[in-house]
Amino acid sequence: MKQVCVMVMGVLLAGFAYADLARGVNLLANPSFEEPTIEPWLNDGCISLSISTMDAVDGVQSLQMHYDSDFDAVYQPLPIGPGDLYQTFQMTFSVKSLESKPVIVRAGIWEFSPNGITFNESDWVAVGTNWQIISYEVTLNRDNTDAIRAVVQCAPQDTPKTPGNLLVDNVSLIVVPEPAAMLLLGLGGLILRMRK
Repeated sequence: MKQVCVMVMGVLLAGFAYADLARGVNLLANPSFEEPTIEPWLNDGCISLSISTMDAVDGVQSLQMHYDSDFDAVYQPLPIGPGDLYQTFQMTFSVKSLESKPVIVRAGIWEFSPNGITFNESDWVAVGTNWQIISYEVTLNRDNTDAIRAVVQCAPQDTPKTPGNLLVDNVSLIVVPEPAAMLLLGLGGLILRMRK
C-alpha cells in the first residue's frame, strides 16, 4: 500500500513539475503597485495611468486609471508554455471609482496564439466609490496559446461620456491547482501518516 501511495504521489508531482507556471501563487509583477512606477503594467487607451497614494487596499499605493472611453484598460502580458495549456486561471482585483458617476469594470484573461486571440472576459460590474472585489475564472481553451494577458477594463456609462478616474489595487492572477490532484496528494499523505 505504501509503495502505491508513493507511486501515485510521484506521478502527481511529476505532473506539477511539467507545468511551466507555479500553481496557487500570484503570477503578476507589481500586483499592488508598491513600486515607484506601474511597470510592467501597460496602458490600453486610458488618458493616463499613475501611482496613487490617495487610498489602497494593500500597502500604501494603488493604480489610478484616468479613462475617457469604452474599453480603456490596463494589462500585464505573461508568456505561458505547453504545460499550462487548458489550465484554469483566476484573476481577482480591488477597484473603486473616485467620482460618483456611472462606470462599469470587468476582468479579462486574454489568450494569444499564432493564429488568433480569445477574449475571455467577466461580466461588466457597476463600480461605486467604495472598494469592491472583482473575480473571474476561466479555463484556457486554445491548443497553441503562447501568452496570456491579465486585463482590467472599464467603460463610462454617463451620457455623453466624460473622463473619470478609478483606483485599482491588489491584482492577482493564479493558476488554480487541480482539485483532484490536490485531493489525491492529501489522501496519499494521510495514508502514509496512518501507516507509521
